[in-house]
Amino acid sequence: MELAEEFRTRAQRCLKLAQDAPTLEAQTHWLAMAQLWFSLAQHAEEQDALFLSNAASRLGVNDDENGHSNGNNEGEGEGSQ
Repeated sequence: MELAEEFRTRAQRCLKLAQDAPTLEAQTHWLAMAQLWFSLAQHAEEQDALFLSNAASRLGVNDDENGHSNGNNEGEGEGSQ
């Protein structure tokens, strides 16, 4: 399971526990934990995107915003003068 997905699953569990909490203090605790897990999920996604972007740069892959290669690296130096 992807890390961000796991964090979101944990956040959902915390929301459920908050809903079932017997006291306002417990509910506040579980809601804060859910918020933390959601923040961690977002951070994990940002780090994954950064890692993939850096890896693509090292490999010389130029993708458009939809993840499609724009072909800028294809055929470099072949018949172009």
